[in-house]
Amino acid sequence: MKNKYLILTFSLPFLALFFYFFVLNSPERQIKKTVDKYWTCIENNEFNNSLELFEDGQVYSGAMHMYFYKLRKNYSTIKPQITPIDRIQIKDTIIFGTEKKYVKYEFNNKNAEIKPIVLTFIFWKKTGFDKIDNPTYLKNFLDWDKKQ
Repeated sequence: MKNKYLILTFSLPFLALFFYFFVLNSPERQIKKTVDKYWTCIENNEFNNSLELFEDGQVYSGAMHMYFYKLRKNYSTIKPQITPIDRIQIKDTIIFGTEKKYVKYEFNNKNAEIKPIVLTFIFWKKTGFDKIDNPTYLKNFLDWDKKQ
C-alpha cells in the first residue's frame, strides 16, 4: 500500500512537468500568445512593448517603428481581417536549411488596385517560439499611402 502512495507521490510532479512543457509550453501555444501580444500592442499603441516580442527588436527599432506606424494608421481597416487567435494557422518552412515556423496575414485594402499588406512573423526554436525572429515582417505597406 505504501508503494502505491510512493509511486503516486513521484509520478504527480513528473506529470505536472510533462503537462507544462508539452501542453502549456508547446511551440504552437507560444507562437499564438506572441502574435496575440503583438496585436494588443498595435491596438493599444504600445510600440516599446512590441519591440520586446522580437529577437533583437531594439537593434531594428527604426524600421520596426515604421511598420508599427503603418499598421497602427491602418488598424481600422485591417482589424476585421485579423484571424482570431484560436484559428491562426502556423506553418512550417525551411529558410537557408533551417526549420522554422511562420504565421502569415494578408490585409486587403478597400481600393482593389492597391496591393494587400503582407505580414509574416517567423519563429525559430533557437531564439524561442516566444520571440519573432524576423524584424522585416511587412510588405506592400507603402502602397497604402495612396488614395483609399
